[in-house]
Amino acid sequence: MSSHWVHVRRPWQAVIDSRAVGPARHYAAIIGQALRYSLPAARPRAAWAWSLLGRTGVPEGPVAAALRRLPAQPRPDLDRLLAETAARWPELAVHSQRLPPEPPELAGLVLERLAARIVFVFGDDQLLVVLKQATGPAEALERETAALQLAGPAGVGPLPLGRVSGAHAQEALPGAPLRVVALTPARCRELEWSPALAAIARGFATLAETTATSDRPAPACLAFVDALLERGPLHGRLRARLAAAARDVRGLSSSVLCHLDSSPQNLLMNGDRFTGAVDWELAEPRGLPGVDVLNSAISFLEHGLGLVRFNDEIAVAGFRAALEGGYWEAARAEMGQAVAAAGLPEHYTEVIEVVFWGAQAGTLMMAPGRSAASIPALKALEAVG
Repeated sequence: MSSHWVHVRRPWQAVIDSRAVGPARHYAAIIGQALRYSLPAARPRAAWAWSLLGRTGVPEGPVAAALRRLPAQPRPDLDRLLAETAARWPELAVHSQRLPPEPPELAGLVLERLAARIVFVFGDDQLLVVLKQATGPAEALERETAALQLAGPAGVGPLPLGRVSGAHAQEALPGAPLRVVALTPARCRELEWSPALAAIARGFATLAETTATSDRPAPACLAFVDALLERGPLHGRLRARLAAAARDVRGLSSSVLCHLDSSPQNLLMNGDRFTGAVDWELAEPRGLPGVDVLNSAISFLEHGLGLVRFNDEIAVAGFRAALEGGYWEAARAEMGQAVAAAGLPEHYTEVIEVVFWGAQAGTLMMAPGRSAASIPALKALEAVG
C-alpha cells in the first residue's frame, strides 16, 4: 500500500497528496490568501509583521516543497475516493467544457472544515474538480448546489457536476482571488474603480438579468434593518429614510439570485477577466439586485485598509473618503446596471443602497461587544441616508 498522504495540523487540518506539486502548492496559496484577506493589521499583537506577510504573501514554491517532504502515510479511503472520481469522470466531464474528456492521473488535497470536508482534485498539477462533503447539517451545501444550478446560465460560478461518493462535485474555476491593494484613508479618496472590479460588476449584473423573477424579495438582511430601526442610535430623519427604504424593498415584485459573500477571496480573476465567484453557501435565491456589487466594493476597501492599519476609526475614515471620491460613484453606477438588469426603475438603486448599509450596521450592532457608535457602516449610512 502506497504511503503518499501527508497530514498537516496547522494552520488548518489538511491531508496533502505528495505525489504531485499541485496539492501542496494550493495549500501554500491558501495560507497566503488567509493572511491577505483576514485583516492582518487588526491583530492585537505584531500587527506590523502580519500586515507585511499579508502584503508580500508566502513563498508558495518553497512551502510546497517542504510540505511534500514531510512524513507520509497511507490513506486507503482517499485513494478510493480518487479512484471513484476517475471512474465517474465521463459523467462529470459531460457537464463542463473545462474538464478533459478522459481523467488524467489524479491527486488530492483534503481540507477539514467545521461544516464540510473539501477535496480539491488535481490532474497534471491543475485543479479540476472540487468535492464538498457535509460533516454536519447539509443545508448549506444543498443551498450552494441549488444556487449554482440557477447561476449556471450567467457563467459566474462553477457548474455543479453531480455526486461522487456522496459528496457534491463542482468544476474548479481558473484564476486567482481578486488581489487587494494596501490602502490608507487618504488613498481611499483617490482610489479608482479598476477594470477588474468593473468586470466583477458586469458579472453580477448578468446574474441579476439571468435570474430575475417576479417573486417578492425575501432578503435576510431586512431582519438586521429592523433590529437597527428598533434599537439603533438613529436620528429622526435617518430613521425615517431607512424605514421608508425597507418598506419600498418589501413592496417590490422582483428578486434575483444573490451570492451574498462577494468578498475578494471568493472572486476569481484571470488578469482583469472575472472567471466567477466561489463558495455560494450563503446564496439567496430571492435577493436584491446590486448588493453583491456593493459588497464587493466595500470588501475591497476593507481588506485594503486591513493590510496597513485597521480599527473602527480608520474604517470610518476610509469609507467616508471613498464615498466622497470617484470610487464609490463608479460603484453606485455599476450597481445601477444590476438594478436595471433586474427590470427595476433607476430610483431603486438608492433605496437598495440605504437598505444595504442599514443591514450592515444592524448586523454589526448585534455582534457581541460592539458599540453601535463605533460601527463604520452606521457612519456610512448617515452619509448616504
